[in-house]
Amino acid sequence: MPPRTLVGPAIAALLVASPIAAQTTWIVDAARGPGYTFADLPGAEAAAKDGDLILVRRGVYSPITTSKGLTIVGEIAGIRMPPNTTFTVRNLRAGSRFVLGGSFLFIDGNGVPIGPTMLLENNKGQVNLSNVQINPGRNRATSCHIKACVAVSLDRCLFLPTAIVENSHVTASSGMFRANSHLVGLTGPGLKGSKSTIELTDMDVYGSSGDSTVAPHPAVSVRQCDVIVRGDQGSTYTGGMGFSVPSAAAFDGTNNSSSLVIDPTVTVTGAITSFKSLTRTRLAALSVTDPVLGGTAKLRLYSDNGDLFGILASLPGSPLLIPTFGWSWLDPATAVLIAAGQQTSPYFNGKLPLPANPALRGLPLTVQAIAGNATRGFRLSNGVIQVLR
Repeated sequence: MPPRTLVGPAIAALLVASPIAAQTTWIVDAARGPGYTFADLPGAEAAAKDGDLILVRRGVYSPITTSKGLTIVGEIAGIRMPPNTTFTVRNLRAGSRFVLGGSFLFIDGNGVPIGPTMLLENNKGQVNLSNVQINPGRNRATSCHIKACVAVSLDRCLFLPTAIVENSHVTASSGMFRANSHLVGLTGPGLKGSKSTIELTDMDVYGSSGDSTVAPHPAVSVRQCDVIVRGDQGSTYTGGMGFSVPSAAAFDGTNNSSSLVIDPTVTVTGAITSFKSLTRTRLAALSVTDPVLGGTAKLRLYSDNGDLFGILASLPGSPLLIPTFGWSWLDPATAVLIAAGQQTSPYFNGKLPLPANPALRGLPLTVQAIAGNATRGFRLSNGVIQVLR
């Protein structure tokens, strides 16, 4: 059965039915160009209400602290982090959503920064980040600290240095976590987690290197976590090199307190140590690129040759564990089938035409697949949440 793409009527039905209209659209432009409403981001955040859309033009802006369910979409925008400041999203109420997407780079100003570059804390609503890069320089030990959040998605995000996840559910896809080099100081694992569910798909994760005075760190170090790792050989997890001391593990489960399910085709450099359970099994992995309105998003599904599959799209749903199938990030009320078929190779490459409707800008769209066969059974892939722009 050759793959079939059903995107025409299906995606149109989803988007027409979606409650997409923002209450108000605010335009932030440091150059004060035509139609701008604020020259910096904090002013727009103060004026905006839940559900509003903030469009950020090219420029460099100040960070914000917010508890509002906002959608912020940027075009090659930079957030400059002065000393002792952090971009913070905290105390989102249940049912609300904070979205940051487009193209954002977080950079440091002068002086010695304190704390993480980004803090996501105590959010009962969902946080969706896409195409966000945190690379603040040598003075911060943590790129992003995610704490007590019910659902956070990171797609095509690059976080340097260490990212920390505590008491949260996080899915990260097609991105990178990379710790500082030991030559810079402030070393650590690429990803550090505790008491969380962490899904990693098509990621590259690197721990800090070390020498005779600085210990190397694992790529992933977790305590009391359930970790799911999807991807092919292009997905890499590399423990820090030791040089004059032994190199670090790729995955460290900390005193047998965590579980790890990992696709055996993922590239692992370093040991896998101290997990209470370790399962190696084929897992479907999905990626979505170029979600530009009026264009065509590209889908790539990686699973076994011969697998039957279906790919669905919806508004983002709260993560739900479905026994034997895995975690679903779809919203059942808005889910539509956009492609189906049988794998004729390990990769299915599909296209998702998107309407040229500016009212859809900033809409977070979830895409997730189910794939398998009668022998191995069927499992859900990762959920990809991309921001239409």
